[in-house]
Amino acid sequence: MMKTIFSLLFILILVSNAEAYEKKEINLPSGTDLIYTGFEEGNSTLIIWLPSEHGTSPEMIESALNIAVEGFDVWTLDLHSTYMEPPGRASMAKFDAEEIYQILAVAKKRGYENIVLSAASRGAILALNAGRMWQIKHPGDHNFLGYIFLHPHLIEGSVEIGDDAAYLPIARAVNKPVFILQPEYSTKFLRSDQVARQLKTGGAELKLVAMDNIAAGFYARPREDLTDADLAMRSQMGTLFDQGFEFLKAAKQPDKAAPMAGEETAQTVQKSRVRSLTPFKGSPAAPALKLKGIDGKTYDLSSFKGQVVLVNFWATWCGPCVKEIPSLNRLVEKMQGTNFQLLSVDIKEHKRRIKSFFDRLELKQGFPVLMDRDGKASKAWKVYAYPSTFLIDKAGTIRYAKRGAMEWDDQDVIDTITALF
Repeated sequence: MMKTIFSLLFILILVSNAEAYEKKEINLPSGTDLIYTGFEEGNSTLIIWLPSEHGTSPEMIESALNIAVEGFDVWTLDLHSTYMEPPGRASMAKFDAEEIYQILAVAKKRGYENIVLSAASRGAILALNAGRMWQIKHPGDHNFLGYIFLHPHLIEGSVEIGDDAAYLPIARAVNKPVFILQPEYSTKFLRSDQVARQLKTGGAELKLVAMDNIAAGFYARPREDLTDADLAMRSQMGTLFDQGFEFLKAAKQPDKAAPMAGEETAQTVQKSRVRSLTPFKGSPAAPALKLKGIDGKTYDLSSFKGQVVLVNFWATWCGPCVKEIPSLNRLVEKMQGTNFQLLSVDIKEHKRRIKSFFDRLELKQGFPVLMDRDGKASKAWKVYAYPSTFLIDKAGTIRYAKRGAMEWDDQDVIDTITALF
């Protein structure tokens, strides 16, 4: 009981001054002075936590504190400050796995018995490459236990709307155990089974923990952007990581790295952002879509034959999705009296959450909102990112698509729609 009280007081004192912590540096053999925030109390286990593409935040430091009080030393790396790289999707490709490997070597030299690499989103790619490099150079060494990931992003390049995702070769070359924390309100949630299959291909033991009603980034986003459930989960980061550590510790440890096909180096192809609808390149036949709306009615896409239909997949926690709703409303208004129908498909959220969302933001709901409660429709439509939108002609053929938000009442969009009447 006294330990629990002490731990809570310790967290409250430190969290209140999280932004004031003096950052430390590790001088790597490469000459890089890597910036990190370290919580070092002489524990035998070290968590090396890599940021996502969004960088390191004070809230991430708060989460690191919650982990540290469970008996772990934690190094929270600030890669973006170290390399003076602005946060963003392309930023992780600028960081060298060799230097993360060197951090593992520093940790080993300092006498840690157990070392765990942790990362979120695209940071998982960097962690996997560094961990595999360690296995190749140190066969038979079991100090490095494996990985704890939060909603890892392991897809190669961008996925064209309607296409299947291609995963990076490193995802299939993992045989160290992997523990994954997967929030429900994340674009990775519906594809977590695919990610798990990829990681198991190389022989990795894996445990996936689905976090219902929790938002991606709950451990690193500002408190005002999170729900009470998200904040409660953040306070449990220590317990979650302790579960992950126990899983890694009990799992089988390989003596050498798994093979990687061709030892190819993954390259991320940066594609220009498309600001308008583009011709659809996938299978033209629209998948079945029959779902109940938040108004209690059942909507069946097949009943709209003879009309041009815009099917928009989204979620209330998706910022770009929310931003485009007013333009969708304006589009519906401009298309009144025509053979046009908008069907909005919310992914895996409760009716009360969706209705509360519209009420809270005072957003007009000028179109039916369908509920894909089990995510099966999103999978059938090969939706990998939100929002994803499909334009279907009067014969039921997908003609155009758009991944990402846009201004839907733009005249170019309206011209594209009306050309299908």
